[in-house]
Order: sequence, then C-alpha cells, then structure tokens
Amino acid sequence: MRNEDFVENLFKYPPVSAHQKTIKYPKNTTIKMGRDKINNIGIVDRGCLKAVNYSKNGEAICSTIFMEKGVVLEYLYLAGSTLCTYNLVSLSDVTICWIPIEIFSTAINENLQLSKLYIDHLIQRGLENQRLITCLSYKTIRERIAYWILSKDNLEVNQEKIPNELYFPISPRFKSIFKS
Repeated sequence: MRNEDFVENLFKYPPVSAHQKTIKYPKNTTIKMGRDKINNIGIVDRGCLKAVNYSKNGEAICSTIFMEKGVVLEYLYLAGSTLCTYNLVSLSDVTICWIPIEIFSTAINENLQLSKLYIDHLIQRGLENQRLITCLSYKTIRERIAYWILSKDNLEVNQEKIPNELYFPISPRFKSIFKS
C-alpha cells in the first residue's frame, strides 16, 4: 500500500475536505517552533520539510524529512503531546495543506478504513526512516547510493513495477574482483 492511499482517502472524508487550508512557504522558513501548540496537522502537497532539534551545543540535528504526501505533527498529537517538540523548517519552497487537529482525530478514530490506512502509513514511515538511518551509516557515497537503490523492493517506471536488477558500471581494473 502506498502512502498516497492514506492521504487521498483522508481528503475524501467530508469534514476534512471542508476544513482544509493550503499555505505556501518559501525555502528556509521556520514553519513551527518547538513548544508551539499543535492546532493542525499538515500534509505536504509540494516541496520538502525537515524536523530540526538542537544539541546542547546549539548544533542543528535533522531528525526527520517530510516529502510530498508526508503527514506532519499528527504523530506527536496522537501520542499525547499538545506541543511541537521540534522546529519544522522548509528545505525548499513548500505547500502544506493544514487540517484542524480535532477534524483529523475524529476522522482517524471514527472511520475504520482511514484508521487502517493510517496504521499502514505509520508502518511505511517507520520503515523508510530505518532505511534512511541505515543508508547514512555507510561511509562512502558509493556505498550509500548502492544501498539506497538496492534496498527498494521494486522500482516503478511509468507506473509499471520492475524487479531490482540494476547494472553498476565498474572500471576494468575492478572487473576481476566482481564475478558476473
């Protein structure tokens, strides 16, 4: 199941479609600050966001990236926090569709299909975060690229799934090391 399934079905839910508000933000904008009250959840329509925490030395630490169709702030609220625990910063020009938290909560709690899709969304987000963490643990860029490509179960080309059979160019000097 795709992350888009949850978002598409969420927007079909009448109270959500009636109360959504879309806002555009320029690149490098702090959209939410840590300790801000959570009144809305966001769906990234276009662009990319990051959640930033700071070390005790004041060094910025990026803990999560939110890409298109990513859901923002809902997990904190549903886990019992009424305050944002990180700064939410735009990495590019971004468009976010904001939904009042009460409407979102009602949709998730009262609609069984949305509940199931939301749980699947959380699973996929967790797996993708683990994939990113593992990728970043590799030391060289070549290892990271190889891991990132090969860690996907399938690649999609023009809506058609193809197996993960990829060719990596290797210089003649190293061909004897890698047997075909």
